[in-house]
Amino acid sequence: MTETNLAPMDNTALPAFLQGKELTTTGMEDAGADKTTPRIQLAQAMSPQVKKKNEEYIDGLEEGMFFNALTGEVLGETFTGYILKAYETRALFTEDSTVDCHSQDFVHGSKHSPLCKDCPLSKWQKAADGGRDTPPACSTFMALVVLPEGADAPALLSIKRTNKFAMAEARNLNTHLTLHAHMGTFAAAYEFTAKVSQSGKNTWFTPSAHPIGFVNDEAKYNAMKEMAEQFKNINHMEERT
Repeated sequence: MTETNLAPMDNTALPAFLQGKELTTTGMEDAGADKTTPRIQLAQAMSPQVKKKNEEYIDGLEEGMFFNALTGEVLGETFTGYILKAYETRALFTEDSTVDCHSQDFVHGSKHSPLCKDCPLSKWQKAADGGRDTPPACSTFMALVVLPEGADAPALLSIKRTNKFAMAEARNLNTHLTLHAHMGTFAAAYEFTAKVSQSGKNTWFTPSAHPIGFVNDEAKYNAMKEMAEQFKNINHMEERT
C-alpha cells in the first residue's frame, strides 16, 4: 500500500484577510493560450547537466537537486514555492526523447488523433496471448506553474506519472490543492522536495510537494493572484474540426 503523506492544513490558521471572503478559484480550472515558460527540472543520474564533460553541465548541480533549465540556477534538494496553475498534459516521445505528439489540455491531440480519448496510443493494449497488458505509449503529466520563493518569474514543473510513486505524489498534491482551491492555489506556500524512488536496481528521484502554511501578506497574495491570471489559459487548445 502506498503511503499517502497527506496532511491537510488547518483552516483556523487562515490569515484575517482570507477569512469570510469570497475568493478566487484561479489555478484549478483544469487540474483534473500557448505560452512557453522556463522549466524546473529534477536532476537524475543520467541528466547531462550533472556530467562535467557535457556541454550542458551546471556547476554545483547533483542528482536529486532541482534546477531551472533555462537559467541554470540550482534550487537545491528542496525549495519553497507557490503554485499558480495546475493542469494535466500528455505527450508521446520518440526513442531519442523528441516530442512526437502532445496534448496541452489532456483532451485534444496534436498529431495522431484529434481527440486523446479516440487515440489507441493513449490506451492500454490488451495482450493477445493472455500475458501482461501494454501500458499507453504516451506519458501523462501533472504540470505546475510554480513561483519559487524570492524569484521574479514562475517556471513549469512537471510530475511524470509513469509509475506508482509519481502517481501517488501527483494524486496527493492534487488533493491538497483541491482542499484549498476556493482561495486560489497560490494561497499557500509549498515545500518541494526530491523523493527517492527505487525499483529493482533502478533508482530515481520524484518531485514531491506539500503545503507548509498560508500566505500571510495580502499584497503578496494579490500580486500572485494577478500573476496567476496570466497563466489561466496556458493549457487551452483550439478544437480542431
